[in-house]
Amino acid sequence: MSSLLRNFGDVKTADRLKRDTAELARRFDRGFWVPSRGFYAMALDSEKRPLEVISSNPGHLLFTRIISKERARIIANRLMRDDMFSGWGWRTMSQEERVFNPLSYHRGSVWPHDNSIIAHGMAVNDMRDGALRILTSLYQAASKFRDYRLPELFCGVQRREYDEPVHYPVSCSPQAWASGAMFLILMSVLGMHPSAPRKELNIINPQLPDWLDHLRIRNLRIGRSRVGLDFSRRGERTFCNVVDVEGEKLLVNVAFKK
Repeated sequence: MSSLLRNFGDVKTADRLKRDTAELARRFDRGFWVPSRGFYAMALDSEKRPLEVISSNPGHLLFTRIISKERARIIANRLMRDDMFSGWGWRTMSQEERVFNPLSYHRGSVWPHDNSIIAHGMAVNDMRDGALRILTSLYQAASKFRDYRLPELFCGVQRREYDEPVHYPVSCSPQAWASGAMFLILMSVLGMHPSAPRKELNIINPQLPDWLDHLRIRNLRIGRSRVGLDFSRRGERTFCNVVDVEGEKLLVNVAFKK
């Protein structure tokens, strides 16, 4: 919100909100971090005691940047363990928890939009491997659903060779936030940072998964501009070619950083 207000010229409020942000981050870490589990609590009870449950919820902290880089890496590594990663995606709850149920709506199922937010947060924190892995897993899952359509959620049963994802009987399909999941993950692994106010698109360290050599994007709208991009992978490096820009002038920067 601070950045948004700054774009509209309200610098005073923007500065105040930025200061508030730093204080909120300190309070949050003090209240929710559980040292004994090396993870953030899902919630605090009425007496401010942490609920020490390993779940996907703390993965949403990654994109907000409310936590430090060190904490972000700890959270990301924890989510990649088998009790959280089903092989098709991240479960909402660890299968080590007593209340875990892979067939439950919120206690062990896999939600594509939940996964996309976590993957985006990993990419924001320069941890692309997890984002690439979830892109692959959800793409493979989508190929097992009708019309390649990711549902609202599916069951968090552990994936084994020759398995297919177990359908959740009453999940919504189509589901708007599930359909948007792949786009957010793709934008994240390609390192795309659009800014309509500045009329620019920054692409930093794009990466395609090892099973995808070429990708075409057309009519990507940024403000009043539309851009076409071609991505190609050679070995471990992915290159980007700007095909065309229509509408208002748009600055496109492609950068490779160590």
